[in-house]
This record gives sequence, C-alpha cells and structure tokens, in this order.
Amino acid sequence: MNSKIPPYLILFILFLLSVNSNAQEINFGGYYNYSVTVTPESGGVLDFGTILTDEGVVDIDITSPSVAVYSIEGVKYLDAFVTVTSPGYIYLDGNSGCIDSTCRIPLEVKAAYANRGVNNALQSIEITGIPTYTSGRFPIKYRGSAPPGPPPTPVYEGYTPSASINIETAYLYIYGQLTVASHIIGTYSSNITIAIDYE
Repeated sequence: MNSKIPPYLILFILFLLSVNSNAQEINFGGYYNYSVTVTPESGGVLDFGTILTDEGVVDIDITSPSVAVYSIEGVKYLDAFVTVTSPGYIYLDGNSGCIDSTCRIPLEVKAAYANRGVNNALQSIEITGIPTYTSGRFPIKYRGSAPPGPPPTPVYEGYTPSASINIETAYLYIYGQLTVASHIIGTYSSNITIAIDYE
C-alpha cells in the first residue's frame, strides 16, 4: 500500500498555514504608563436648540458652532481609539424608557477628528460607523504617509520619560442629525457615550 501524499495536498496545507498566520504588532504604549487628557472645548454638549414639530431633518454640520468638541492631549506618536455610542434617540424629559414615536426623536450621531495640532473642523476626517455606533483609530499627531516614529526610549534608572515626551493635541467632533415628526412638545435629551483608549 502506497501512503505517499499527493503534491497538491501539500500545497493546500501550506496555503492554509500561510492564511492563518498573524501579523505582529508591538504596543509601545506598554513600555510606560502614559496619560491622556480629554477636555470638552465647547461644554461637551451636542445642542440642536429649539426645533419645531414636523420640521423634518434637522442637521448639525461639522462646521456648526453647535458641534460638541473635545481635545485629546497625549504623546504624539501614540494612537487614540475612539468609540462613540448613541441610544439612537433623544427622549422627552430624558426618559429613555419611552418606546412611542411621539416621545422620542430619531438621532444619528457622527464623529470626526483633526490631528494637525489645531482645532479646525475643516481639517477633520470623519470616523465612519452606523447611526448608533462609531469607532476609529488615529494618531494623536498627523504623520501623513510616513510610518510611525521610532519606539520610545525604555525606562531605566535615572531616566524620566515624561521630561522628554512630545505632547500634542487632537480634536474630536461630535455632530449629527434629528428626524423630527409629530412629537409631543417639550425638552428632549439623551446621553452619548464616548470611550477613548490610548496606546
């Protein structure tokens, strides 16, 4: 009995091994406990102002003064991981238990960032997602098509990393739109969750 393996089977096995291999990624943020500071630049509130019943689509564009802006200050060669989660509605008197269309207004939240060192929405890049969930990763400091810089100097006795770190600021913009139909007149609100990880 011949137990020889056909050549095409060997090639197939090698192909499977190459497909399942994972790229290696080094987390340079793990060498030192770097901090990040997030500060609301505009009160941190996305405010649609006064709207009328049956007004239809009410849009806050990224260049509007009603956009919620946050500054993210951190080490320039590290990345920010941003996740924006919305309930999908704003509710009459903030009552998220409302399931009736007359006491909740559909909300689509959008997010964008600018990482060229200035708070300029015209330089921003949209973080794509769905109306209730958006996430993205971007460097604190724009580096164009250049690769990330060299890794940080490892911590050792007599070396203080914080004294030699270059701090930069990126900006996060939260904006979006409402679809207003025949709703009960009153004050509508809800909470949008913004999570920022940093490495």
